Amino acid sequence: MTGSAHQMSMMMTFDAFPEHTLSIFLVPQLVNARELRQSLMSGTLEPEAALIDAGTLAHLLIVKAAAGLALQHHAHGTLRTKTLHSELVYSLSGSKHIGSSLGTFGIKDDTACLLVAKFDASDEDMDALRNLVVSNECVLEEEEDINAYIDMCRDEKAIAKAYKIVDQELQIGSLVDAIVCRIAARDCL
Repeated sequence: MTGSAHQMSMMMTFDAFPEHTLSIFLVPQLVNARELRQSLMSGTLEPEAALIDAGTLAHLLIVKAAAGLALQHHAHGTLRTKTLHSELVYSLSGSKHIGSSLGTFGIKDDTACLLVAKFDASDEDMDALRNLVVSNECVLEEEEDINAYIDMCRDEKAIAKAYKIVDQELQIGSLVDAIVCRIAARDCL
């Protein structure tokens, strides 16, 4: 089953960057991860987008925080990666290691659940992206549905390991709190 045309994608807005939006949808049971990753790596993915392994996400708030950071880098001309979309994937990490960040949070050949994100997307862009993905389930485009599916497919131990979160932190705050703090503090380190 492929994505269907003219569905409404979830759209995030940013108070600090009102001229930008981030449209997203989630692809459960992705079938063609290897093909999508090869297109992304070769620079032939059209339209350009961020392809995020949803199993590495704790919540959509993390995506919004990373997108805000990527937009800030873009506005100041300080992108650390080649594109705004790769900067989004890089910004999901609390680490300054670009290759490691992209490898951890970006699409992998065996990604089963994919979050597709596009800055300033037109309806045509999102239709084209939906038509690139092959899934055994319908694409999810509502915030509540996406967060519920992320809750089901996330690997909290792997996420905690990726962000170097210790059990003591989780006794005083949530996993999402700890991750947002790391994303926000990364540029200060």
